[in-house]
Amino acid sequence: ANFLAKRGHQVTITFLADASFKLRKHNRMSSIFHVLRYVKQKKQQETITWHKIDPNVTIKTKFSYNPLTQKESDEKVIAFDYGIALHLAKFIKKFSDDYFYFIQADEKIYYDESVVRSAWKLPIHKITISSYLKEKLDSFGNNAILVQNYINTNKFYLTKTLAQREPVVSLLNHTAAYKNTKLGIQALKLVQEKRPDLGFKVIMFGNPSFDENLGFPVSYFQHASFRTLREKVYNQSAIFLSTSENEGWGLTAMEAMACGAALISTRNGGVLDFTEDKVSAVLVPSDDPELIAGEIIHLLSDDHLRVRIARAGYERVREFSFEKSALKFEAAIRQQ
Repeated sequence: ANFLAKRGHQVTITFLADASFKLRKHNRMSSIFHVLRYVKQKKQQETITWHKIDPNVTIKTKFSYNPLTQKESDEKVIAFDYGIALHLAKFIKKFSDDYFYFIQADEKIYYDESVVRSAWKLPIHKITISSYLKEKLDSFGNNAILVQNYINTNKFYLTKTLAQREPVVSLLNHTAAYKNTKLGIQALKLVQEKRPDLGFKVIMFGNPSFDENLGFPVSYFQHASFRTLREKVYNQSAIFLSTSENEGWGLTAMEAMACGAALISTRNGGVLDFTEDKVSAVLVPSDDPELIAGEIIHLLSDDHLRVRIARAGYERVREFSFEKSALKFEAAIRQQ
């Protein structure tokens, strides 16, 4: 939004309190709930505090949106999830070139797969962030526009040399089942059992609290800022472990690579756009803690290999710049 505003576009970010659609569970009850929440929270959503927004970007909060009466004639409308796309389809039978659906994950992780797929089948222009998602979308009869994600190198960069890293493994703590944090913990417990002599340490970060005794040292950062992630997590790590079963992209993996951590990751989809197995990362299955433990031991035991993979990963992710992605996104909505 900031980039487009600086390019001279008039940009509005609209928060919709209720985007009802035919297949939504408890549709009428959900709308009543959203009315109450809308009245209570409307003031809070009139400003964005977690990101600096260009003053030329307009922020609006609406209860619902009818494109037939609220859309300007030359306006482009971008739906940011399956629910909003299906909400638009209540009013529009044939989408014009002014409508887009921006897909950043296989949204079945959030809602019933059949409902999500009905949104994916809508005859609306689709933009997505990874080759994995484009391939999935195209299997439903789409010709999705690929605008790959990027790394912000002003926030995530090397502050500690690759060779000087202690045997530290970092990973995300997340409550969502598809993030599969428990797989990473299982693998690390196996590393401790098999090779206590490695003396490795673990750094975890996330939004939920964490006080589990894992049998080895764990430093935990809750609600970590990007500075904390850069300085106290990623740059302190020899290895970053990503255990998600399904990722539209894999931003934490990319951030860690940009800060010099060697990546061990499941083959979770999006990560395949910026990794090559045994070259810029180590790719593993999402159901084998024994194998993952073996790869952790291998990298912690072979500094030369770890540094080689970390350096290749660092160089690879720096190819994905914000400017490239932003220009592609602008071209996509301009249909160029």
